[in-house]
Amino acid sequence: ALAEQAARDAETARAAHWWQALARLRPADGRVAVRTMEALAAAGDRAAALALGESHAALLRAEYGTQPDAAVVACVARLRDQGRSLPD
Repeated sequence: ALAEQAARDAETARAAHWWQALARLRPADGRVAVRTMEALAAAGDRAAALALGESHAALLRAEYGTQPDAAVVACVARLRDQGRSLPD
């Protein structure tokens, strides 16, 4: 609720902080991973967002023998594409 309120208030850094806190508590939750990656990207930290996506996928493979949700994969792909479209 705190993260969502911060996002509604356009406080991107605070929203990212709260989503990261939730992601630490629920590291295998795909919905939380996506929201955290989106919040980090909105706060200007695309590298941290991509790192979270990679660590989330690694955790799922190592602990559960499974792949991340399609939403997580799509979010990572969007973030990577955004990086490619940035001017040099």
